[in-house]
Amino acid sequence: MDWSRGADGVIAAQGINSLKDLVGKKVAFAPYTPSHFLLWTGLRESGLSPQQRNAIFDNGIHTKDGIEPATLFAQQKVDAAVAWDPDMSDAVAKRLGSRKIYDTHTAQNLIADILVVSDAFAARNPQTVITFAQGWLEGVRFIHEQPARAYTLIGSIKDFNIPTDLAKTMLGGVLLADANQHKAFFGAQGATSDYVRVFKSAQQMYHEAGVLKGAPSDPGASVDWKLATSLAK
Repeated sequence: MDWSRGADGVIAAQGINSLKDLVGKKVAFAPYTPSHFLLWTGLRESGLSPQQRNAIFDNGIHTKDGIEPATLFAQQKVDAAVAWDPDMSDAVAKRLGSRKIYDTHTAQNLIADILVVSDAFAARNPQTVITFAQGWLEGVRFIHEQPARAYTLIGSIKDFNIPTDLAKTMLGGVLLADANQHKAFFGAQGATSDYVRVFKSAQQMYHEAGVLKGAPSDPGASVDWKLATSLAK
């Protein structure tokens, strides 16, 4: 897994200095994405009333993907946008006086990328899942130990279409978890952990949005605890 560390954020036009200033403004974001979760979390902690927060979401410009908000912002069609890099930084560079007003440098341990497979696939291909996860952690070790070489290798793969300098910028916006951080993220079965905390918070957002119905799900039921703990050894 990895944590976003500045790669996701809210960007705003000149004169908008905090999330509180988004009241009455046009804010572009992709619903039901990490961007939505970032904005929802930030607004809950902003001191705005529930009515004010709901108005920002209801009056927002809802896009079909996470790239379009940055494009709309750069074109000055919205007052603010929730985006991720490299599109976020590019949009700020194209709009004079604009800047980030909230990001995952501030909201740390909020947006995590994890590897997910279906129960059916895992049952049919248990060794493939284990080998893939082990390979991921091996790649993380390589990046930590030889970052310059890693950026160059990524830039050399044509199918990635990620130049070396962009690879460096993008990886600089995340914290790639090593085996110990991976173990800490999931924690012990039945215990409170970052995984459980983020899962419950996101679940609350989706319930409030009306996307999820019924009783809340158990975060622990979505984890292969045998695999998660074995990888950290």
